[in-house]
Amino acid sequence: MSVTHNPLDFDHMPPGRLFKKMFFPTLLGMFSGSVMNITDGMFVGQRVGSDALAAINIAAPVFMLVTGIALMFGIGASVRASISLAQGKTKEANREITTSLLVAVAVVTLLSAAILLNLDTMAYLFGSTDRLLPLVKEYMLWVTVGMPASCVLFAGMFYVRLDGAPKFAMWCEIIGAGLNIVLDYIFIYPLDMGIMGAAIASSLSCLVGALLIMGYLIFFTKRIQLCSLRAAFGRGTRWLQTTWQQVKLGLSGFLGEVAISLMLVLGNYVFGSLLGESGVAAYSIACYCSPLFFMINNAIAQSAQPIISYDYGARRWERVRHTLRLVLAVAFVCSVVMTTLIIFLTDPLVSLFVKDDPTTHALAVKGMPLFAIDLLFLAVNVTMIGYFQSIKRGAWATVFTTLRGYIFLILCFTVLPLAWDVPGAWLAIPAAEGLTMVCITLFVLIRQLRRKRG
Repeated sequence: MSVTHNPLDFDHMPPGRLFKKMFFPTLLGMFSGSVMNITDGMFVGQRVGSDALAAINIAAPVFMLVTGIALMFGIGASVRASISLAQGKTKEANREITTSLLVAVAVVTLLSAAILLNLDTMAYLFGSTDRLLPLVKEYMLWVTVGMPASCVLFAGMFYVRLDGAPKFAMWCEIIGAGLNIVLDYIFIYPLDMGIMGAAIASSLSCLVGALLIMGYLIFFTKRIQLCSLRAAFGRGTRWLQTTWQQVKLGLSGFLGEVAISLMLVLGNYVFGSLLGESGVAAYSIACYCSPLFFMINNAIAQSAQPIISYDYGARRWERVRHTLRLVLAVAFVCSVVMTTLIIFLTDPLVSLFVKDDPTTHALAVKGMPLFAIDLLFLAVNVTMIGYFQSIKRGAWATVFTTLRGYIFLILCFTVLPLAWDVPGAWLAIPAAEGLTMVCITLFVLIRQLRRKRG
């Protein structure tokens, strides 16, 4: 892996070419993470059993909280630093990324300590049953230990891409994912460590990725660099104002990850009440595959963000509009292809996770095609929310994230299972995304009409 690179020319390179150079490394990196997630589920499901799969699904919101904090500070600082760079304020950009990284790690460290001191309470809060409690606690313990490193990895990749090195960010994810797969096999099969082995493998792989990110930020950056603590925090309370602005811009990223946690918790309760532990295990298979659903749209949004933010800061409005049209088209085409593949390959996909539990297998095969419809709406929602973040419209991004991940999600998980029983439970998430897409579309159309009239 080489860290030598020529920073991308955000001033003169056409938006389409910039996006291509950002998108494919970002997508490959995220794809490796999705493969890691699925492989983790395969090892656990095949070796330890469906109860272990259900336990990991219950403990997963802990990891989502950390990812959300990392995204919140990573997005907020990246947008503000992009605009500062476009305006020639390099020192200000350096302060942005330094402040965000240190504050994010401090917050995650405190959160980790609180979770470790309250494992039983957290397990029951996320939907654990008495039968699954020992497995949930065992997994949650070892995943929580690695959360500060995870924060550095996920937030740091935004800064590396901003520096013009998306391929290095890609390799950080690929190396971490590859290491996790190797460690999963060693810990779960030869060493027979069970669910604890899967958790330790995840934490160690994140630690290696975090070390790579920090090495790059300290020694190899070209456009931005970490500054001293005095430069970042030595201007009275200014760092608090900077942090608050980052939080406002990136809040939708945090809410989006917490919404995934809420999706897991609500689904665990609903499927558990309808179908018992087998229902939770079947739902966990869909959740294990969710990164495949989300990765393309997340890669599109994260690749477009520094391009749109830079052009927004430089007031090049046509380039901003061109990039938005491009990423919407790419997101829609990719979502249609992915949905079609998942619908036609449901059985072999589910078989990767369970082989000795026909009940769980049958439930997942019936539900996955319904669950996959979500992708058709997710493409527009994630792309538009990312666009709002990129142009410093954090409030709009937060509103639509709240609709898709909280209001509509709770409403659909409450109403649809009552109306259509188990199929309604599988359709709750696609329905929430569909309602959100309608709201975003109406919002954009109304704003365009107002501009024309004005």
